[in-house]
Amino acid sequence: MTIESAPDIPLGDWRLIPRASYDITARVLGRERYHFDHIANLVPVDLALGWGPMSDSEILKTITISQGARFYTLHWITSPPFPPNELMLHSANTHIIPATQSLARRLERLRVGEVVHIAGQLVDAERTDGSWAIHTSLRRDDTGDGACEVMRVETLDVLPSSLP
Repeated sequence: MTIESAPDIPLGDWRLIPRASYDITARVLGRERYHFDHIANLVPVDLALGWGPMSDSEILKTITISQGARFYTLHWITSPPFPPNELMLHSANTHIIPATQSLARRLERLRVGEVVHIAGQLVDAERTDGSWAIHTSLRRDDTGDGACEVMRVETLDVLPSSLP
């Protein structure tokens, strides 16, 4: 759901511009911590998330997932278990902005395989000095550069159906 007149959110050296409410239930396919890039002080962690066929344990056994440089990639061990574009439509690399320190600590403890429900807002972010900006995707059918969701997380629940 698009947010029409939500006020901007100041956050340190950044200004967040809410674009849409967002909540998702998905399996954590990967979690990457960032310390030194242009947005690490705003977006400390990226989550690769999967739903539908990309949350199916049998399908995930045939895939390896890697993350780095704010992207994630899929590799299949033999042949793709689904058409590659279907797999990509059921997964996302999500740049996570925790709304509180408590959420930041909980994000640090997430494990690959857990099923989570995350709610908050998709946002664009601009440095207050104008030196850097990032933009969220608002589409589910995009891939590649610019297709990541930038999410200010307000709630995070690990669901009991998670893998041990």
